[in-house]
Amino acid sequence: MSQDFAGRRVLLQDAGGRSHQLLAETLTRHGLEVTAGVAFADLQGQVAKRARSGAPFELVILDLAELPPEEVRIGLEGIASAAGGTAVLLAFGYPGQRTRVQQSGVNPMPVFLHRPLKEAQMRAVLRRALRVPDQEPGPAPVSGPPNPPASRKGRILLVEDHRINQKVVVSILSSAGYEVEVATTGVEALEALARSAYGAVIMDCHMPEMDGFEATALLRSREDPNHRTPVIALTANTMQGDREKCLAAGMDDFLGKPFRREAMLATLAKWM
Repeated sequence: MSQDFAGRRVLLQDAGGRSHQLLAETLTRHGLEVTAGVAFADLQGQVAKRARSGAPFELVILDLAELPPEEVRIGLEGIASAAGGTAVLLAFGYPGQRTRVQQSGVNPMPVFLHRPLKEAQMRAVLRRALRVPDQEPGPAPVSGPPNPPASRKGRILLVEDHRINQKVVVSILSSAGYEVEVATTGVEALEALARSAYGAVIMDCHMPEMDGFEATALLRSREDPNHRTPVIALTANTMQGDREKCLAAGMDDFLGKPFRREAMLATLAKWM
């Protein structure tokens, strides 16, 4: 069993039932120091106490299934405040529950893990949440030319989980003079946008873990309205209602798949 998370401190909400016990056992097998059996109402106090002790929790895992949205919003914001930036909040539940939590206006929005819980998916989310480098073999990262020319037109964040589409878009944009960085999920995109600024985001709408609609809505809720980052939707769905759905999520424009080089560059030029 991997010990990549050895010694990392996690607080696990007690949601009752066998699934909670199995989750605690799984986390322990991966080397995490798990404090379990804490009710939702007591999490804030536990987080604050550990923060004062000098050994704060690094991750707080919550099961939001039975909680009303308003109670969730107040509780999560209280936990985040008590942690003082030392802990990442990770919630798990069904897709509809994530939507309700988002609609409650909670800030910060927790990382979300879908049920049924799959160990490989959970391990990948834990790596990102705890910033543990991925040591498992995988495809080489996609990037532009190693020495981009000084005449670069700007930085683009491409959010796309399909490897072939990544390569095609990176090739188009790099050859046109743009600097391109790639994220493969909505969660990775939000992390990249929190770290640095981009001239525009090309956002695939349909991705695992967090799709482009939710990622864009969360970006809009967090960013300075005076410094809005253009988001261009990229999707294979080209029905009449799809453009409206993209715009309603906070996206600025729409590119259908298969995409054409001329259309992509013209759209970017309009927004940059």
